[in-house]
Amino acid sequence: MAALAFVPPSQSGPPGPALSPGTAFAHTHLTPATAAPPAAATAGAGTLVQVTPPTRLTEVVGPDPSRATPFETAQAIRDALSPRKRKAETETDATATEDVPASRQRLWAAGTAALALLLGGQIVNHYRNDLAANAQLNGPLTSIYAAFGVRLTPRWNLGAYEVRQLGASTGAEAPGQITVRASVKNGAGQSQPMPLLRVTLQDRFGNRIAARDVPPQSYLPAAAPGRSQLSAGQRIDAQMDFVDPGSNAVGFEIDACLPAPGGGVACANDPAR
Repeated sequence: MAALAFVPPSQSGPPGPALSPGTAFAHTHLTPATAAPPAAATAGAGTLVQVTPPTRLTEVVGPDPSRATPFETAQAIRDALSPRKRKAETETDATATEDVPASRQRLWAAGTAALALLLGGQIVNHYRNDLAANAQLNGPLTSIYAAFGVRLTPRWNLGAYEVRQLGASTGAEAPGQITVRASVKNGAGQSQPMPLLRVTLQDRFGNRIAARDVPPQSYLPAAAPGRSQLSAGQRIDAQMDFVDPGSNAVGFEIDACLPAPGGGVACANDPAR
């Protein structure tokens, strides 16, 4: 309700009307949202003026929780319970870890180590011939497999052998015999076994007439009869005697060969290599 104030009469203005008992005043209703300043007392002396009380500020309140939709209510419940659920799961996991006995943990560790060793053994067994071609591993692996009755055939680097032809000749002291000379060098970075030398005789058209695999003990010089390894970068001369095939043989080829892991003999110039 609006308040009424009485303004005393001014010294210079005329006297205001007298108030008689029973005089009624009209009440003015104000809209709370109106922020008008208080009316100034500008009337003449003795005039009643209306004073507007200060407007109360209305507090802005968020959405009414009672009007939330079922989905919003369920989401709020889930958000409130989620931290409790995570905490309960963490405590359960920690309790389960503490309940595992130390003996079971040791069993798991031992089982894991055994499986790792088994896997390592399978890998070594699969690549045994490749690993045996390593100078440091050849001896131990050969001994281990020999204990089980298995003979290893290392996969040596055939391409590292350098074979050079030194010519062929016939002598009067051995009629009907041809002597072939060559040199063999190991170009690998480690020792490799003395190779077989495959000598192929050819006619004038390059066709093969005859071939023979010569083992090291048959082509090594007399000074090194028992030699079985060629050191890295080492060169040795070879000499081989054959029955003269006649005038049809006008050329020959020499290739370095070794026993193959799968059986047979593999040579450096084989097309399948």
